[in-house]
Amino acid sequence: LRELGAAEVLAPGSLAAALAGELHGALDVVVELTGGPLGTLALAGLAAGGTALWLAADASEEERHLVAELEARLVEPLVEPDGAGVAALAALVCEGRLRIPLAGELPLAQAAEAHRRLEASTARGKLVLVPAPAGP
Repeated sequence: LRELGAAEVLAPGSLAAALAGELHGALDVVVELTGGPLGTLALAGLAAGGTALWLAADASEEERHLVAELEARLVEPLVEPDGAGVAALAALVCEGRLRIPLAGELPLAQAAEAHRRLEASTARGKLVLVPAPAGP
């Protein structure tokens, strides 16, 4: 995120202390990437009139209420894949201009474990499910 111009990037472990202190209500933008409980916590840093960008999942009713109280803007972009768009994204990946952080690989049979990790926000990046090889 720093490469994209973010002045301050907080790790989950330091988020609560920073938001209770110097960053309380001081952030123009909050970007939620985990889809977990950190989004609600991060809104403590959002300034009145700021922007909350929810990318991993839809904002909860509580998060919507907090954003409304701040008279802030909630952005939840929905992406509909299309052939040309996917081809353009693939080209950016091949050129090294778009990087997708990977948290690891799991066998397809462990899809429930992958889902648990993503919901718990313990995975830092994407988890790839690998199907078992085809039988004889």
